[in-house]
Amino acid sequence: MFRVFSFVVVTAGLACAQETVYHASVSGYVNDPSGAVVQNARVTAGQAETNISTETVTNKDGRFRFPYLKVGSYTVTVQQPGFADDSRSQVLGMGG
Repeated sequence: MFRVFSFVVVTAGLACAQETVYHASVSGYVNDPSGAVVQNARVTAGQAETNISTETVTNKDGRFRFPYLKVGSYTVTVQQPGFADDSRSQVLGMGG
């Protein structure tokens, strides 16, 4: 089992023709139950509405980042040989 800590930042920007585009970024770090960082773990962010996923791996400090995700519901899953998979649900949206 992993411990996954993540942080969400949502930003809005203007695209051509004054269309507002919303993006979110999810970043965090992964460690094991003893607190040791987990390097090279596969981290997947899957958007529930579209079934589109993107992947990255944790760096030497156990950190990961997904910089340009569309707003919506996501499941973030961490996988590493020798550990049980761990998933967290996150809703990325504009706060009010």
